[in-house]
Amino acid sequence: MTGRALLLEGGGSSTWVGLDDGCSTSWRKTSTLDPHSAAGYIRIQAAIAELAHVVTTGVDSHPLTLVLAGVSIASNDIVAGDIANDIARHLLNHNADPAHGVVVLNDIVPLLDWTPRTSSVVAICGTGTGYASRSSTGAVRRASAAEYVLSDEGGGFDLGLAGLRAATRGLDGRGPTTALTEVALRLGGGSFQGLKEFIYGPGAGGLKQRVASFAPAVLEVSRTGDGLATALVQEAARHIVAGILAVLGEIAPIEATLTMTGSVLCSEDGRYLRLLVDEFLCEQKIVFGKTVSVPDARKRLTEMARDIITGHLDSASLSTMSGCLPAASVRHPR
Repeated sequence: MTGRALLLEGGGSSTWVGLDDGCSTSWRKTSTLDPHSAAGYIRIQAAIAELAHVVTTGVDSHPLTLVLAGVSIASNDIVAGDIANDIARHLLNHNADPAHGVVVLNDIVPLLDWTPRTSSVVAICGTGTGYASRSSTGAVRRASAAEYVLSDEGGGFDLGLAGLRAATRGLDGRGPTTALTEVALRLGGGSFQGLKEFIYGPGAGGLKQRVASFAPAVLEVSRTGDGLATALVQEAARHIVAGILAVLGEIAPIEATLTMTGSVLCSEDGRYLRLLVDEFLCEQKIVFGKTVSVPDARKRLTEMARDIITGHLDSASLSTMSGCLPAASVRHPR
């Protein structure tokens, strides 16, 4: 059985909407649905409304089989349910009620392996961080993903902030000189005043994204041998390893797959960071049976949609114990 699925993949910095016909998927990028971006305080309902708008405008005259959304704003089952209901109502208004309904998941859920009797661990390191595991018995664990004040150590915001602060200390004499200073000043056209205006001004993406945008520079400078930048990347790697260890639980690593993903961890400049993560895991005698890098989570979301449509995956099974992997499924009478 094949069908047409409308897909939404939204992490902390961008959102993609795609239409999949079972053979190929066409994607287009839209603005972030992160409730903590755009001046730092988009309300969750505003994000839901934008999500529903994207769904509505993405549906054409052909029958729709499934809507599957993997979005970071689905922070708990209640929010996931609210999003699913809101999408479903908009679809009903446009006579586009999908046969398999609307399924809304936290964006980490499609990255886990849902094959029966398998174990998997996921480490996301993008603007923020998130860790999850699913054991062969179905036990689920989760860590981090509490946004950049309460968690997200080692992620893009954390690494970018550490780099910008080191650059500032090197400039005003409170710390050692570093190549990070010159790179940071470029963000402001070469002046410290310009840098401050870039960070604190009303620019695109919000404060969180602007700070996180410096993380790739820290990774790049670390490759030149700058000692301070290297130390910051090493610290980020240790935080990522701590997140992985936090969700292992009963899982024997050698029998599990570790999936590493995220715009920082899976970037070209992030290669050194990934190598450090492997090195620090080995120091703790943690060796996974398989390690994969997933630069683009959209492929995993597409695969999950096709599995639901063909019956290889029951969408109801995606709602897990304790709501630590938020999910909701809605289907209104046609």
